[in-house]
Amino acid sequence: MYLGPAPRRWGQGRFFELLIDLKGKFLLTYGIKGRLPGLMAAWGFNIERIQPSREMRSVNHSGPRVLTQLVVTNYPLPEFRRLRRLHLQGALG
Repeated sequence: MYLGPAPRRWGQGRFFELLIDLKGKFLLTYGIKGRLPGLMAAWGFNIERIQPSREMRSVNHSGPRVLTQLVVTNYPLPEFRRLRRLHLQGALG
């Protein structure tokens, strides 16, 4: 389910409450700003930090070349870590 950018009146606190009330597994990507990342870490969600390149934006130098994002789940991420390690080693291309 893609929620898109959060409306201004929909705060991070309300979104956090939605996350802790969810039944079943979820995977969420989220930026590093605001208080939500700290709330998720304190609650014990599994969090991995990624820095995907922003090729299109970096072409005309109008923004950073990487944008730090968080991958957040309510289940363990051993496969994510293994694939990330393989990618960093160049084994996945």
